[in-house]
Amino acid sequence: MANKTYDAITEHKAFVSTNLPPNISGLEKYHDSGIFYICNRDHCFRPVLVLDLGKLLKSEIEEEEILRYTIFIIEWLINNAMVPGKIENWFVIVDCANLGFTKIPRAKMRRVINTMRNVYRGRLYRVGMINMTMMLRIVLSTVHAFIDQFTAKKMFTYGSNYQEFLKAHIDAGKLEEKFGGTYPTITEEFFLPHLD
Repeated sequence: MANKTYDAITEHKAFVSTNLPPNISGLEKYHDSGIFYICNRDHCFRPVLVLDLGKLLKSEIEEEEILRYTIFIIEWLINNAMVPGKIENWFVIVDCANLGFTKIPRAKMRRVINTMRNVYRGRLYRVGMINMTMMLRIVLSTVHAFIDQFTAKKMFTYGSNYQEFLKAHIDAGKLEEKFGGTYPTITEEFFLPHLD
């Protein structure tokens, strides 16, 4: 256990020294892509992050750039949308609409997920993976065996029946219409974040 802790601290220190502050040069073009954005807050005022895997798949964004953009969004979130001691974690919606198992942008996702899991430990409150096909849910259930139990308990997967789950955590007035809420679906100007 002590070695894992030491390794995690060493990894975090190396990450901070090479990636922070984030290099935002050239990332402005992704502000309106809708790949990864912040939309309002949940019932406990945690920021809600939305990751649209369909848009990520269609984009020309390179693996290194999606990692840099993720770091930029997360660091903006930590510095501008958190309240130390009160609001210190976030809620994530991963929209898997129109994705089959073979279409998942694995290479683009691997480093993003590892970065969020290893560098931003303890920041994730819940992740709702929605619009998943049955095959995706079966594959993900086998992956759960390789994820630590603490993280696995925070992951929830749904097909098209996700509205009740999201509304249990996010007020309908703060949830985008495309997810079953009444907040207008964001189609442009994804950044600066919508934190009404």
